[in-house]
Amino acid sequence: MKPWPWTLVLMLAVALGSPSAWAQDGISDEEQAWKGITESMSVRWQGSLLLCTATDEGVARVDGFVERWPTSAHREEARYLQAIGRWNLYRYADAADYYSAFLAAFPKSKLAGLALNRWCWSMCWADRPAEALEAAEGLSRTSDAYYRVRSTAYNMLGKPDEAMAALKAGLAPEAGVQHPRFLEQDVVWQEMVGKPVKSFRVKPHGGGDLVGPPDWLGKVILIDFWATWCRPCLAEMPHLIAAWERFQGSNVMFFGVSADREQAKLDAVLEEMGISWPQHFDGQTRNRVVELFNVRRFPSNVIVDAKGRVRVYNIKGPGVERIIRELLEEATEE
Repeated sequence: MKPWPWTLVLMLAVALGSPSAWAQDGISDEEQAWKGITESMSVRWQGSLLLCTATDEGVARVDGFVERWPTSAHREEARYLQAIGRWNLYRYADAADYYSAFLAAFPKSKLAGLALNRWCWSMCWADRPAEALEAAEGLSRTSDAYYRVRSTAYNMLGKPDEAMAALKAGLAPEAGVQHPRFLEQDVVWQEMVGKPVKSFRVKPHGGGDLVGPPDWLGKVILIDFWATWCRPCLAEMPHLIAAWERFQGSNVMFFGVSADREQAKLDAVLEEMGISWPQHFDGQTRNRVVELFNVRRFPSNVIVDAKGRVRVYNIKGPGVERIIRELLEEATEE
């Protein structure tokens, strides 16, 4: 048999495509795509946890993978990455829907426990507290999350007594919660609800007279504890900025308490993000106001009604704006 003319070999190669176009080292397009995702997002298992470094581009690649290969051998991990990627980017409203979809598709997954936990919290931060309460029934009774999610949801629904009862149930010896530290911290904050906000008067950043809650009586107040080195704090800022701008001209006061040590970094972020409400800064992470409110996690906040009473604490996302609006309406009715 005569060898093929080299021109025919070349034409055949062009028609079929180069080996790298249809297989690279024997790896299919699907496997190449999955490899690219795991490398770009640093996807790795740590015990029973699937971790990743999320980016908008990475999440978009995972979405594309799931759409193109819905029956892939990697579909469970991919569907989980869709949810955790959005959670890590603080896109809680989207994360809630993707965690729900993951749990519906893989209820027996070893990732289901953490997915359920994150689903509940995502619904809280997406301002869906009633749904969070319902979903929390699936959480383990020995997990602090069961009691803390329920407490947060009850607070968002304006039911502080039920919120406190949920926390105390988790601290009861018979509950068997192994790590009650967060429950204990939440009880300290829950005890503030319904009471006059703790009083302080401090110098605002940039100069001016001392200010504090006594000066803002008659206004709905948000006191926000944050820092520029806190990624969740920065992720929350667009919600706060939108609320602040929406309530301009209303009886609403925002006051930030910065835990930063470097003024230059604080000033840069205030300017870059357009944060225009008053701030307190003294260069101390554990400053006077942080200690007064026993802040142990950032971000933290309290929302105070027009009569100076704490009504809710540690709310994120669109729930902040809704609760402020309701308190304004309540003050108008009174």
